[in-house]
Amino acid sequence: MYEFRSDLERELNQLLKLFLLALSLSVLPSPGLLAQQSLDAATVAVQAKKSSSGKIEGIFEFTVRGTGRYGDYIFLNSEEDYRSPTCLTVAIRRSLWKDAKALAGGELEGFLGKSVRVEGAAERIRVYVEPEIGERKRKWYYQTHVRIRNMSALRLVADA
Repeated sequence: MYEFRSDLERELNQLLKLFLLALSLSVLPSPGLLAQQSLDAATVAVQAKKSSSGKIEGIFEFTVRGTGRYGDYIFLNSEEDYRSPTCLTVAIRRSLWKDAKALAGGELEGFLGKSVRVEGAAERIRVYVEPEIGERKRKWYYQTHVRIRNMSALRLVADA
């Protein structure tokens, strides 16, 4: 009888542990819910810098404080100074310019002062600056970019 009671106690103890584990997991927020929360631009830039891969996936929200064009891209910046370490930049390919301008109300500057939400991978990229005459070394700095592949990744939230 002693062995039976010992086995029964072990099984009850295991069931209790499983119950407590299941209970503890049920009160944690789901990873999907956390992934749906939007992050602000400064947080994204810091997290991308800390990430071993230099990138962070998610949904990012910020007020557009600057815009620009260079090569095949137009840019929406979270800071007036796009070189700021806390600036988050949405890079939009030339093939999407027409749709982006329509979203802004006709011109790229229509994004200024508006809040946008973008979904994708924010990645730290190295941007090179051409040397001045007489300088020998090329200068560079980091920017945090989200390159969008289609306009469904970018939404206008509201006027700031």
